[in-house]
Amino acid sequence: RKTIAVSLSDIAAMGATPRAAFLSVAIPSRLDDGFVDAFFTGAISLCDRHGMTLAGGDLSSSPGPFVVNGTLIGEVEAGRAIRRSGARPGDSVYVSGTLGSSAAGLAQLLAGVTLDTATTGTDLDAIRSHLAPMPRIELGRALAQTGLASAAIDISDGLSSDLRHICRASGVGAMVEAAALPTSVSREYALHGGEQYELLFAASPAHAGRIELLATELRIELSRIGRFEGPPGEIYLVAENRRTPLEPRGWDHFK
Repeated sequence: RKTIAVSLSDIAAMGATPRAAFLSVAIPSRLDDGFVDAFFTGAISLCDRHGMTLAGGDLSSSPGPFVVNGTLIGEVEAGRAIRRSGARPGDSVYVSGTLGSSAAGLAQLLAGVTLDTATTGTDLDAIRSHLAPMPRIELGRALAQTGLASAAIDISDGLSSDLRHICRASGVGAMVEAAALPTSVSREYALHGGEQYELLFAASPAHAGRIELLATELRIELSRIGRFEGPPGEIYLVAENRRTPLEPRGWDHFK
């Protein structure tokens, strides 16, 4: 299920509609048929939920780990795709949902806590957030169709890193208000934790009322956490009236 969800999140960030999925898997002999059946049941369930066809792929054996490669195809109306490069100075910075829960869930799993042994609701929700992210397809489509978002990206590497991607592509800087971060875990997780798969987007302050209405219609949390301003590519965290540089410390695939 997560294999499909993480790519759906990329499609959501561009405001597109998912159409088809292709899965290639390499299966070691130690895995039984029950695991493989459960894997495809999870993948197909999310495809069905979003009206998407599992259209093909490849199946082979693996001498080592279980290897999965997923490719998704989506479509968006001409001129409606939301890119990373459209943020403008003065735009507000918004995020959907909450931040840091997936990183907190991963920490719990690495410490040996599971869904069956979690002792608090917070730990249970965090683990679920990591294992079963919910791609924001409906939000992405709404932002594209209404033109409310000038730029967007999904939070896969962490807020600090993915916000930097928008800033560099758009040639703008950003200020993040620490007190506005929607999180129930540590600020460190909220700023730098990856695999959250919420949408991070830019929007004109003039759209604030319409964005509030959209949040109500979709029954999701949309939080304004800052604004785009300052030197291009530079991000600052504002806390207790102090401004400090916010370095991108999310996931880096090449480090």
